Amino acid sequence: MKKLLVAIIITICTFSFANAQVSFSHAVGAKYFLATNSDLDYSAVGILYSPRLNVVELGDNSTVSIGTHIGLAFQGNSRDGSSSFVYDLPIVAEYNFGSTSNRDNDESFGFYVGGGYSIHNSSDFYEAISGPVVGGGVRFMIVEKPIDINFSYLISTRTLVGNRSIDQSILGIGVQYTLGF
Repeated sequence: MKKLLVAIIITICTFSFANAQVSFSHAVGAKYFLATNSDLDYSAVGILYSPRLNVVELGDNSTVSIGTHIGLAFQGNSRDGSSSFVYDLPIVAEYNFGSTSNRDNDESFGFYVGGGYSIHNSSDFYEAISGPVVGGGVRFMIVEKPIDINFSYLISTRTLVGNRSIDQSILGIGVQYTLGF
């Protein structure tokens, strides 16, 4: 899976540099993370930073991008009063359409969908959760400012919690502001 993702990224980047279509975009906001396994009482709220490199323009209203949606949070544990640092580090390829898909786009509504590979960790877990991630979002203008509501789903993987191994998936829901538009 990792080799295939690297090969896809290299192919897209090579193609895009040959056609000089590369542009940069980024957004900041907040994200809520929730464990989807009912055995765990796990959630965290944190900041979100989403840089992306648009590597291929598919017309005036759409692009293909390589990027990340980095999440950093502190999670409190109500059972014992402890807190822990949480990070979420995905690498994704996404199809962007409409609003903020590229700098020249002036649409008021848009969306994006994509997938890749992610690592998510908290001190609640004895090892990081990693695996395929899918995600997407909608972009729209509020008072001429580009806002993005997004989701991500880190697909179930095995992880150690305490002394047991469980299937664990992480759902993320966020909102962010695209900078520079």
